[in-house]
Amino acid sequence: MKSLTKLFAITSFITLSTEPVLAQQGESIPQGLSPSTMAITQDGKYGYVGFDLSEVVFKVRLADLTVEAVADLSRYFPIESEDIALDSSEEKLFVYSPTWRKLLVLDTNTMSVIHTIDSINVFSMIRSKYGPFIMTWGGGSVVTFVNTETYKLTDFEASGEFFLRILESNTNQDIWYVVSGKKPGNSELNVGIYDHKAKTWIRKVSLPTEARASSIVDLRVLPNERKAYVASFAGWSPEGIGYGWLHSVDLVSGEVKVVPIDGGAGCLEASPDNRWLYVGTG
Repeated sequence: MKSLTKLFAITSFITLSTEPVLAQQGESIPQGLSPSTMAITQDGKYGYVGFDLSEVVFKVRLADLTVEAVADLSRYFPIESEDIALDSSEEKLFVYSPTWRKLLVLDTNTMSVIHTIDSINVFSMIRSKYGPFIMTWGGGSVVTFVNTETYKLTDFEASGEFFLRILESNTNQDIWYVVSGKKPGNSELNVGIYDHKAKTWIRKVSLPTEARASSIVDLRVLPNERKAYVASFAGWSPEGIGYGWLHSVDLVSGEVKVVPIDGGAGCLEASPDNRWLYVGTG
């Protein structure tokens, strides 16, 4: 990406437009309200959509946005699902409920719960590129690796860090791209390249005041791993319009550029050719 002018804003995350599904007499059909998270299969065929205000997860065929199956999770009311992730086989979907502090494991074929992991704090989670793991963290110094085959939990701890966002390098399993503070309430907020094996920063860039006063909602690194982008949401104007910023961080020079985003930058995605950054706004 040569400049931040190559930026395309997307004003809606997803619209589920489907043909009506007819219920048999006496049956009820769960409905989704307030979609908050999505996981997409690597072939782009299916998307799994979680909801903040409904106890369901939709399996959506993306070619025509048909809802193929629904996981009814009303047993876990209120689930308030904000994080889901597919395992490497894409036969399991991990769904976190902050209310219950449970990580639910769904069979993606039947959309039924096949396992639960109790008493776990998850602020965010991603599928690891290196082995059968889901990486979770709870907004602290500990990153928990969940083995998706055995469900064994392994903790990694970096004393002094407060992990907010993590991405793995595409080429080096020891390298993470991280947004981290020192501790809650501390004004320091850093983004950069972190060697988790050595537990040390290779390059650390301090984010400006706008980011420190906002909620960090997403992190994206270009495929060539030369630039990182941090999305932050600051709040609401008196007119009820959200606002926030996009922070462009050159991981080579350390230069930071800030772009205000009407509606707030909610989610980010980079094009494979490193030329475009897509920004989902409120």
